[in-house]
Amino acid sequence: MLGGPTSITVRSGPDCAVYDSGNGYVYITDEGSSPHYYGNVSVVDGTTVVGTVNVGLGSNLAALCAAYDSGNGYVYVPNEGSRNVSVISGTTLVGTVKLTSAEPYYPVYDSRNGYVYVTNQVSNNVSVISGTAVLTSVNVGSFPTYAAYDGGNGYVYVSNANSANVSVISGTSVLTSVNVGEGSTVPVYDSGSGYVYVPNRQSSNVSVISGTTLVGTVTVGGDPEFAAYDSGNGYVYVPNYQTDNVSVISGRTLVGAVNVGAGPQFTTYDSGNGYVYVSNANSANVSVISGTTLVGTVEVGTAPGIAAYDGGNGYVYVPNAGSANVSAIPTAPVSGPSPSSKFLGLPAPEGYAILGAIVVIVIVGLLLGLQRIRRRHVPPGTPTPPPASGGDANPEAPPPPSTGAT
Repeated sequence: MLGGPTSITVRSGPDCAVYDSGNGYVYITDEGSSPHYYGNVSVVDGTTVVGTVNVGLGSNLAALCAAYDSGNGYVYVPNEGSRNVSVISGTTLVGTVKLTSAEPYYPVYDSRNGYVYVTNQVSNNVSVISGTAVLTSVNVGSFPTYAAYDGGNGYVYVSNANSANVSVISGTSVLTSVNVGEGSTVPVYDSGSGYVYVPNRQSSNVSVISGTTLVGTVTVGGDPEFAAYDSGNGYVYVPNYQTDNVSVISGRTLVGAVNVGAGPQFTTYDSGNGYVYVSNANSANVSVISGTTLVGTVEVGTAPGIAAYDGGNGYVYVPNAGSANVSAIPTAPVSGPSPSSKFLGLPAPEGYAILGAIVVIVIVGLLLGLQRIRRRHVPPGTPTPPPASGGDANPEAPPPPSTGAT
């Protein structure tokens, strides 16, 4: 069941929500307001704001998004206008990492080496941070925007929007660059297949990468953006901003397209109920998808952004940049398999129906077998029981057997 959201008032321009599984807080970044763009991060516990942390300031966007480091428990917030990264623990600013690079934009955490990678759009490089110190900067392609960590091989994939390629980083070194489509956006890692999917906005397709090799290209709708991987059914969901739908990919194959609201930009997977939540920027609502089916629409604030699923309380938090609030959507687990799951190599309904038929056949066979065994072990001379019905209620005793005497 889908519940109505709770509205949480925050500072102006909230864009991105990030869940900290260590303390259970959700961090809402905002870009501030004109003319100074003083950035803030609102810290939410349940449906209550428990703190506000002042971060970067500058003549441009202050705080776009954040990354949670499960190794040290910190949250890292790049501040585009002030060339630094704010480091938060709980509700406290514990450090500011100064960068020489221009316009830090998007962070990603590498759980294998404990580093945080921050893309720098104007400097065409990536800052590598350990704790509260910069280790080095890695040169990549032109205008790096987003990045993703591949937990299978330990690589970090960086989308270079203006050079139509993806830089593959291992530790502090670039291994190679993989050519993709035009205007690449947020990569997403599929832990089931091991692929990395890169939506290309200007090419209206998705590049599929395995390791350091391009293994496929999937045509999707217009202007694909922030995709999400559903670990329950193995699908990748790609919102298409121009065509108002979501492309559903399995492996290297397009398996469906789901019509949603106006201007879908961001997708978030809820591992509790198996649903995918799609923020529709132009219709002030969130579309809810199960498998390849639209199962509901939730009204939220204006211009919903990057949502986050809180595995502790089951809420999905949707920041609304246009209305300066966050919609906390309560969710409930779905009993039984999801409509798109599989069993016995078949869609779940057919697979479970076959299992039920097999169980019935086995039970009937066991009962027949037990009946035959009992018949074979009846002792000789055992009197036959009287009939259950149709006989005399008080039958006379049978005459004694004849002895032959007259």
